[in-house]
Amino acid sequence: MLRVLFGLGALLAAVLAGGGAAMAAPPPAPWTKTNLQTTKIAPVETTRWGLLVGENDSRIWLNPFNGVYTSNDLGDSWQQLGLNQRGVTDIASTNNTIYASTYYHVGGENGLFLSGDGGKTWQHKAGNFSASVVAADQSTALLGAYSHGLWVSNDAGNTWAQKMGDGFFGPRVYAAEAAEDIAVVALESQTFVSRDHGGSWSEVAPLSGKSVRFIELSNGVIFVSGSGMGVYKSSDDGLTWERVSGWGDGAAGAVAHHKSKIYLAVKDSGNKLNIVKSADNGLTWESTQFDLTTFDGIVTDISWLFSIPEYLFITVANIGTYRYQIPQPEIETFRFLNPPWDMQNQQELIEKIYSFFDHEYPLLGYPYHTEPANTGNTTLNFLGDRNTQPYMYYSSHDGYDFSLRESTPVLASAGGIAHYEFQPNGLGHSITIDHQNGYQTIYGHMQSSGLIAGTNDVMVNTGDVIGFVGNSGNSTGPHLHFAVTKTGSPSARVDPYAWQAEIFSAGPKPDPWENYAWTDQTGPHTGSKSPYLWNTTTNTVTKYISPVEQSTLALGNKALVMDKDTSYGGFTIYISPGFTPRVTDALLSYIAGTSTIINAYENLGGPIAAFLKPITIEIDLTNANLDDVKQNTLSIYFWNDSTQRWEALQSFFNLDDKKITAQTFHFSHFAVMGEVKNAFEDAAAVKNATFTVQ
Repeated sequence: MLRVLFGLGALLAAVLAGGGAAMAAPPPAPWTKTNLQTTKIAPVETTRWGLLVGENDSRIWLNPFNGVYTSNDLGDSWQQLGLNQRGVTDIASTNNTIYASTYYHVGGENGLFLSGDGGKTWQHKAGNFSASVVAADQSTALLGAYSHGLWVSNDAGNTWAQKMGDGFFGPRVYAAEAAEDIAVVALESQTFVSRDHGGSWSEVAPLSGKSVRFIELSNGVIFVSGSGMGVYKSSDDGLTWERVSGWGDGAAGAVAHHKSKIYLAVKDSGNKLNIVKSADNGLTWESTQFDLTTFDGIVTDISWLFSIPEYLFITVANIGTYRYQIPQPEIETFRFLNPPWDMQNQQELIEKIYSFFDHEYPLLGYPYHTEPANTGNTTLNFLGDRNTQPYMYYSSHDGYDFSLRESTPVLASAGGIAHYEFQPNGLGHSITIDHQNGYQTIYGHMQSSGLIAGTNDVMVNTGDVIGFVGNSGNSTGPHLHFAVTKTGSPSARVDPYAWQAEIFSAGPKPDPWENYAWTDQTGPHTGSKSPYLWNTTTNTVTKYISPVEQSTLALGNKALVMDKDTSYGGFTIYISPGFTPRVTDALLSYIAGTSTIINAYENLGGPIAAFLKPITIEIDLTNANLDDVKQNTLSIYFWNDSTQRWEALQSFFNLDDKKITAQTFHFSHFAVMGEVKNAFEDAAAVKNATFTVQ
């Protein structure tokens, strides 16, 4: 939580030099002002229930609301939530509780209020004094006062003990933070740290005499900043400190840390507010182009909200609340590959995947290095999903297995020199194409007939038929093994889908294979960075859902229908094509083209385990091949990660419009399956009927 911004001198003006602007001129994109009308806002806090801000307007004669506002649509609309007339000075939250510190006495109460239902009801828990700041994690809560010192709770805010000050008297607390067993508070010119959940406190000597006004704790790193002191950082729980380069003793303001980036509020000598960011712990800085010129406005707080794309929200005193669209992580691309078969639609690039490239250890068949035991039973795919068989195949895999029918023509993904090889205990009949650009593609398990290359290498063009899907070598059924390597072995194995996990992660999530290193009898090796190599992309659907709206989302032949109030707060939904399921039940058959993966993320980035109301899933089977299944047994199945099984939802299949529907309280991987027809069973279609499958 970040609170106040002071002026920054000529140093910032030199770093972020630019033309002047009119007072409170609107910032350019990617910043936009939210629709909150009040301007006397101090804190902003992202909670699982929604985005909260607190109003603290000292102009009591105007009868301001002076309570908590909430938004569940990324700041487009706001509603009054509670604590009216109390003057909200700060807000903090944990997964289950909202903490709000207040200034004014109302009904004989002020100080700290707690809510466990998203702000619908509040309980007075501490104080009866004007509180200045509040901070909380799962084990420690801190309450700072204007003249009553510091109070600490270790039972989720139910009981409190004064740790700085004596009864009615105590120092003013200007800033406080608690996270990951560390707590930090700042007084007028002293900063203290606790490593025992607020039980005891020691002064931070390097910060003595400095006016710390902003504190950020993230991933074991502490950042502090304030007027006339610049920015300081500690990476060892506050034992040692170093000045973040670039600011000297100039004034620096509110600071936040998100996904390995530091965000810092600054104000130059020309009264221009800005938010700058650093990806190298403060060595270099880049403007986010906020650039708001104002004489009396200061940035009072910054908060981050998970969505796709993600957002920062800041409050500027006397002006309003702003939203910044955080650029999505850049994925390196080198597009030159076409899919190795004639796709019927773009979704097949995902839907036909049967086995993934394992980003933990893609060294299948490499004889000189053994896979670590802790990754030996799991596969980590390019989306950052880790799972075991039978859901996800398979550990150490160095490429992709595509579920294609036997005798499907295999196409050259790009032009180059084709080389044939036969490995009876490996890829069987395979073709390797050197594309003369540092990359090679490998096509395995093909039929012995129709191969484009034999004894002699040949030149091929993009799209040439180089063979046919088969079952040769070490294979359990017809499929195409496809792999990409760069010049060099073994560490040159790459994933053509790149590494996309950070797009869907609330925090940093680097590619393990890119950072993998080992030494064997052939020498030292490191993994490889995987750029996106396909010329085509698949369609996905992403939307931030407000709980007060009804929504219908569609991706190809799949659709979701959601009633309002399905969740306690806004959330982000992500729909993508799903890979081909591994069906272990011999009586069941997967219906191609129906696999879809649906995820929902709350405001803090965590997955939503269950919804308050059922959500309808509808899949259109008009173009599906249903000849081999009993149509009265069709159901929408979901993968149950707890039981490690595909389980059926109660489904309704209408033979007139060929649509199958089901309802679910949770999201997962979904696919349509049905019982395989008996060879002696009458295959006549049943018409004009609607089946209910229990």
